[in-house]
Amino acid sequence: VARYLEKEGVNFIPSETAIVLADEQLLMPMLNAIPSRFTDVNITMGYPMRNTPVYSLLIILFSLQENAARFNIYSTNGDLKFYHHDVIRLMRHPYIIASTAKPEKLIKVIQKIGQGNMTFITWKRIQELAGGELNQNLADLFSPWKTSEDALNRIQATVHQLQAIFSANIQEYALDVEYVYQLHLAVNRISSLFSKWPGFSEISSAKNLLIQIFGASSIPFSGEPLHGIQIMGMLETRALDFKNVIIVSANEGILPAASSKHSFIMHDLRKAFGLPMYNDRDAVTAYHFYSTLQRAENVCLVYNTDQEALGAKEKSRYITQLQFEPPRVNKNVHFNSLIAGAELHAASVSDEISIPSSPEIMELILARGQKEKGF
Repeated sequence: VARYLEKEGVNFIPSETAIVLADEQLLMPMLNAIPSRFTDVNITMGYPMRNTPVYSLLIILFSLQENAARFNIYSTNGDLKFYHHDVIRLMRHPYIIASTAKPEKLIKVIQKIGQGNMTFITWKRIQELAGGELNQNLADLFSPWKTSEDALNRIQATVHQLQAIFSANIQEYALDVEYVYQLHLAVNRISSLFSKWPGFSEISSAKNLLIQIFGASSIPFSGEPLHGIQIMGMLETRALDFKNVIIVSANEGILPAASSKHSFIMHDLRKAFGLPMYNDRDAVTAYHFYSTLQRAENVCLVYNTDQEALGAKEKSRYITQLQFEPPRVNKNVHFNSLIAGAELHAASVSDEISIPSSPEIMELILARGQKEKGF
């Protein structure tokens, strides 16, 4: 898409250009790929919370506590031990790194866990490996959760800590502030539910509800609709016309979306009572697709043909329809099939690294091999 926007001989006016993401998970990569000359970008779509760092942190925290309770291993001092895989994932998380005064200590701990082949480890041992310089915020995450109330209180405390860190550097963490705020709302909602209907004391109850509520939500973006290049989802194109349209992820199963069966109402009952069916949803998607192209002058449909890539599928049925149907009735319709790929360059002779031997080099090699630990 970035290469298409910088195509020679074509001057895309930002306000007349729309990038439609059939797969809304591509929003962040798309924002990073837009050429620098497009200074203004207007986003009119939601970004799934399931793809944010705060969601992955939530999964790691529950995994850390659940595995510790499942293995139920204690040290001789009575301290609970945590599974090394969960500990390493937690210490590698960008939010934990951002909230730590000395991130290099986290790297040191991860290296020593690997070198010592430690399968289970206590928080005291982690502090010893770090030289006792890890802050209290991280220590609180390793306090055992006994009930769902403990889990919600600990997550809410973590939210407040992250909000304080991100608010101090709002330019760098503008999106992260919104991510954490959405988690704050989800935790408050579940806490009010548990206080109204007591009895959900297990940690799994809080986990399942939190993931269901938080994972199904999305962040709404707002901007200036009259300026800049427009980025939107397929549903947001309703009643809008653009001169230049770029549709990304035009693959079968994404455009239109694959039929999902998240319902207890079977197909025959839906048909008998006139309830919406998956082919009705396909018809709505088809309407949005063709109405978006109706008044466009330049259309670029991007689909993935790499079968080994994540989410790779056949090209959308709509592309096949466009290739065969419009040219029969309109001679002004022209197709150009392009293949996008990485540009590979052969290594030149100048890329070789050559270090001629010398007495100083030999002395270093011998010192390394004989006086130190060896090769």
